[in-house]
Amino acid sequence: MHNIEVLSGQESAQEGRMDHIRHIPMEIRWRIAARTLTYMPLAFARAFGHRKSGSYEAVRSSVYREIAREIATLLSSFHFPATNAAEVAHTSDIIATIVFGPGMEGDPVEISHERVVFRIKECPVYHVSRETGIAPEMARKECEAFYTAMIEELNPAYSVAFSGGICTGSDFCDMSVVRKEPVLWSAVRDPHAGVYEETVKGE
Repeated sequence: MHNIEVLSGQESAQEGRMDHIRHIPMEIRWRIAARTLTYMPLAFARAFGHRKSGSYEAVRSSVYREIAREIATLLSSFHFPATNAAEVAHTSDIIATIVFGPGMEGDPVEISHERVVFRIKECPVYHVSRETGIAPEMARKECEAFYTAMIEELNPAYSVAFSGGICTGSDFCDMSVVRKEPVLWSAVRDPHAGVYEETVKGE
């Protein structure tokens, strides 16, 4: 999905298709993908090894957030912003392309600073689940958990919701990145420092 339009932060926002993935050298993409694959089982092993209580879903969310944080750190030198819905969706699209490959295809159907909806029409997670005999419903839960952790790690002021579902027989999945309500603050990742800066929103 290299076709999410990113709006500028100016009041008269300019829409334009951006394909920043091409600015990341192939060698770097391979390195990030390989590191993610190597890191994932270790992160799960550590999470379950230290687990005192809590559900699998809670542990999974923690691990996926760790993985998203690791990838975002590796990409920090490319300065991908995540200060509004369009930027969060665009940066998550880049991460998903590196992790899942270019087989994830879709088109944006709604774009603003506060909300982005894009429609996924081809999903490698679904195809791999079919090829390996994994129940599509399980694939759907893992995919949604990964995207939820990734979006909230990029900017905790935003959440993601899903409708439709290729894994459940639909022709597409709609994924909506929206600003949480009520919004009293925004947490913005500083691409240079790799940390969050909390800004209190005025009355």
